[in-house]
Amino acid sequence: MNLKFDLDTVQFRAAANRAVTELGANAQELLKEETRFAIRDFAKVTPPFAAGAFNTSMGSAADKKAGENAIKKDLSQVASRGNQAMLQFVADNFGTTQIKQQLFAKGSKKPYIIDWDKIAFTVAELMAFHKKKRNRYGRTPTQGAGMGSNDATIGRWKAREKLVVPFEVYTDYLHSLLARVGREKNTFGLAAARLGLRLPSWVRKQGLVGAGGYYEGKSPSFFILISGKTQRPQAPQALAGVMKKRGEILAKEVERLLKSFASTGKILTRRKSFNSE
Repeated sequence: MNLKFDLDTVQFRAAANRAVTELGANAQELLKEETRFAIRDFAKVTPPFAAGAFNTSMGSAADKKAGENAIKKDLSQVASRGNQAMLQFVADNFGTTQIKQQLFAKGSKKPYIIDWDKIAFTVAELMAFHKKKRNRYGRTPTQGAGMGSNDATIGRWKAREKLVVPFEVYTDYLHSLLARVGREKNTFGLAAARLGLRLPSWVRKQGLVGAGGYYEGKSPSFFILISGKTQRPQAPQALAGVMKKRGEILAKEVERLLKSFASTGKILTRRKSFNSE
């Protein structure tokens, strides 16, 4: 997904310039510190997170569990599982689509109490069906309680359309989705590693998949360029919000340091950028 957007960094750049020119901060170290903060804060506002945990941590065990539960619930809205032999029997006798209408039209309510819409037998088919039902935010619209049963012969679902697949197909696809939990939080994973920011292990395990890139410009015109891959449409807005907040925080911090320096002659901060030669 290629997303283009603008970041309002006027306040941030102004604060950084004051820190360098008026307080003698090390520009390179300051930029590294602020990039670490930005990546940290981006992870904090990027799903998954447990209830009430938004913007509190880069990813706890509860956040991971919440992400896994959301995926399970999401998939259950549009798919369920059944015995391979039973599904094959129905497919051979009634086809794989519009089964509900065909069975009821034939008056075959006994012994088959079936309320299916479609049957599929491969992970690829389930993946395509799931993606088709996902909205622009990457989630399946809730159309009901999504209730179902492991016994596909008695399924009564409230979703408008549901696909039934063999147990093994459902499990394999679900596991592939669960394995991606944490990928969005790892959008700038490579930059985090290069800058010494330790993301949670379950986020780091995503490795280089979607972890983006990192590049440092050479002195005297030092700069940092980071990149990342995301499937989340709200990511640009989240990053813009983070940068706006970082600008506000840095501006207040610089103002505080200037006042304390005027009265004490000391730069009262533990930041390396203000305390390096």
